[in-house]
Amino acid sequence: MLKLLAESKDERIEVITSASSEPEGMRETYTKVFNEIGYTNFDFLDICDEYLHSDFHFKRVEAAKTVFFTGGDQSRICRSLKQSVLTDLLKRKYQEEDGFMIAGTSAGAMCMPKIMIVEALNGEAMLEHDIELDTGLGFIENCIVDTHFVHRARFGRLAHAVILHQECWGI
Repeated sequence: MLKLLAESKDERIEVITSASSEPEGMRETYTKVFNEIGYTNFDFLDICDEYLHSDFHFKRVEAAKTVFFTGGDQSRICRSLKQSVLTDLLKRKYQEEDGFMIAGTSAGAMCMPKIMIVEALNGEAMLEHDIELDTGLGFIENCIVDTHFVHRARFGRLAHAVILHQECWGI
């Protein structure tokens, strides 16, 4: 999967670690993985509120061919980015720029749709008020993304979210 992040191993990849409470750990993990694969042009951004309008961050995202969101807490990503100029830039690049890719794993994937699962009280979320949904970043319409089905038994909460939003596919 990671080989598909960029057409060339020299194209710029920005890895956004804002979802993680341990961004340095993410930096170590992805540096090792990207080096093993042979990517040569990547760096890390831990974007928080004070940096949302930073020219430095804006220029780095603008120059990227791929922006990759790591795992952690999808709500942390959305709190940081939902109303920012960086999100506007990402949406413009995603919709208009040939060859641009936006990707994520775990929380980084869950925050991509318009509707995002925040949490479920009992894991399976099959009772009426056991699931909490919020708006995600809105890069994808008509689907809801969840992750970790086997290890965290999340199939029920995805099914519940789709029942609540029948216009959406569950991924």
